[in-house]
Amino acid sequence: MTLIPPIVHGAWVRPGGGTFPDQVKARGWGVDQFFWDATDPATDHPKRLAGVLEDMRRAGWKVGITRDPQWDGYSHPVGWYGAKLSQDITDLGCDGKQCSAILDAEIHDSDRVLAELKSFRAKRSGRFLYWTMEPKQGGIMSDELIAWINQDPLTWVVIQKYRGRMQPVSERAVIDDLRARGLRDDKILVYYERYEEGFEGIIFDIANAA
Repeated sequence: MTLIPPIVHGAWVRPGGGTFPDQVKARGWGVDQFFWDATDPATDHPKRLAGVLEDMRRAGWKVGITRDPQWDGYSHPVGWYGAKLSQDITDLGCDGKQCSAILDAEIHDSDRVLAELKSFRAKRSGRFLYWTMEPKQGGIMSDELIAWINQDPLTWVVIQKYRGRMQPVSERAVIDDLRARGLRDDKILVYYERYEEGFEGIIFDIANAA
């Protein structure tokens, strides 16, 4: 059975761009979920961000968090980041509540990524999990990583269609790259550098996207 991703119209709330996003703008674009950095200092983590997430749920939005291992320079033991992403959910008062999670692991280490995804999944068997990666990196993904993502019903890849300085990359090119590696179509979402009509995935930086 093919499982349709539960969120395909999301947007990232970038640190420094305002804790509460422009909800009118988002509704006009068809956005139905927002993601916040779990350790954004502007939210006085975790107390204030927990309140933000709750307020947004009450306003009718789905919410989520993201954790980027680069904040720590990948200095922790293998599996630590997946476990910490799970702990973020607890710290933000989201146990038993809707809150998706993104592992923002832009590293070319397939074994490390798989270990972090497995670490999170071991603690959160029923939580929606997304891994975002750089464009056209299908070649670094191991057979084991591909198989695990394809077989896990609540994990998806959100492939970025832009480079480090937001240079756009063809959506077809980034999706075809993952398809060629064996990732199932229903496992692929896209991280967009701007709003695009009919988008399915997540818009980078809702405050500045046009």
